[in-house]
Amino acid sequence: MDDVVGRLQDAAQQLPREDRHHLGDIVMEWEEKFGKNPNLSPASYPNPDPIPVAPTDIKSLRPPPPSAPPLQGTPSPARPPSPPPPAFGTRLLDPAQVDALMRQIQPPVSCPHCGQPNPHGSTMCRACGQMLIAKTAAPTRQLEDTLTKKPTEFFTKDSTLLIAIRGAKGVLEAFPRDKMLIGRGFSPVPGQPFLDLTAYGGDSLGVSRYHVEIRFLNNTLVLTDLDSDNGTFVNEDRVYPYEIRVLHSNDELRLGKLAMKLSFKVVVKR
Repeated sequence: MDDVVGRLQDAAQQLPREDRHHLGDIVMEWEEKFGKNPNLSPASYPNPDPIPVAPTDIKSLRPPPPSAPPLQGTPSPARPPSPPPPAFGTRLLDPAQVDALMRQIQPPVSCPHCGQPNPHGSTMCRACGQMLIAKTAAPTRQLEDTLTKKPTEFFTKDSTLLIAIRGAKGVLEAFPRDKMLIGRGFSPVPGQPFLDLTAYGGDSLGVSRYHVEIRFLNNTLVLTDLDSDNGTFVNEDRVYPYEIRVLHSNDELRLGKLAMKLSFKVVVKR
């Protein structure tokens, strides 16, 4: 297109204004259709209304001789109007370059710290090095009041120990006030609470005769393994012989292979 415009520049200046614009439209239309593939253009561009070009007189192209300076008191002749700017020389914009040009004309971003302008899209100020985009702080987490909320190991003298044995229907209730044994058979101490697991397959599942002891201590329940043969596990964590382990509500207790879930029914007096 630039080559065509260069060849037509001198001749186009001799045309009337409307004809120059019409010729410019024809050139730009050709560029839009055949700019990328000039070989596909026809031999001659169809133009139903050819633009007549007046013959140029060589003498008329010569500059006029210098005229004598006007006399004082004589008004100087009016200057002819300047010719309009040429209608040619405009390039068609590639659509793929529109986004890049739009980013270049975006207004700058002012730094909230030092006030210096920065190119659009910048994340850090080039003057002071501070962040231009403020990050939203996460909401403050509300802490639970641990003074008023009862911990899960809290167990009073009026509370009930609920035992749900896996595979058995119903829930067993126990009221440990001092000591309670869990095993098979009967308590070695008359009158001491004893939970017999024989009816729940304790013998075949590896429960010892005196497997564990549960004691009530300082408003908590603590468990001690009595050197059982097949071990004691709280939440699948091994309890070693004569080790003291604090029990929590919803703990899972396993004696040998017999599993059960413990929960506390706490009565809070007001």
